[in-house]
Amino acid sequence: MPGLRLCGACLRQTEKNLTALPALYDECADHVFGGPRNPTRQRVTGTRDVAPLNDSAIETRSNISEVLASWASTVVEEKGIPAPGPSVGSLTGFLVRQLTWLGGHVAAVLFADETENLVTEARRTLDPAPDARLVTLGLCVEPGCSEILSAAEPGQRISASRGISCTAGHSWQAHEWFLLQSRIEQKGEVGTA
Repeated sequence: MPGLRLCGACLRQTEKNLTALPALYDECADHVFGGPRNPTRQRVTGTRDVAPLNDSAIETRSNISEVLASWASTVVEEKGIPAPGPSVGSLTGFLVRQLTWLGGHVAAVLFADETENLVTEARRTLDPAPDARLVTLGLCVEPGCSEILSAAEPGQRISASRGISCTAGHSWQAHEWFLLQSRIEQKGEVGTA
């Protein structure tokens, strides 16, 4: 569309990110007490079990609210229209309705980047698995690839997006791991013959 500073794909991704934020915001609320998706409880002598506060979840929720409110304020001030309610759902709905206008704004790229960063931050807060230590599983089973396969160390969660992968970029998701194991074993037998 003429006058836009974001391409169609970027505009659609920004809308997708905005639409995802209310659910991510709510899910972070579920993790304020305890750790990310796996709350750790600590015992305080003479009291009930107390879950520690998850500072990351609190900070992520605050960032989502502040960034959305700031962009909504920009729209309200520059267009002279009524402000939305303060809830994350109201703010994102308002911004989605104003997306074409925001896509033509001088700061459109910043808006798209900030919404992308909010989604990334929330997902990392909820599932910090990318920081898990990796273990080596053997050589990649893809024909012609001699890179190393790795996965999260036992006891660590493997993020759904990473699964098992090699350093060349071949990857397998959870539903493929059984077949992958058989291919690793077959490649090992061929290598020893």
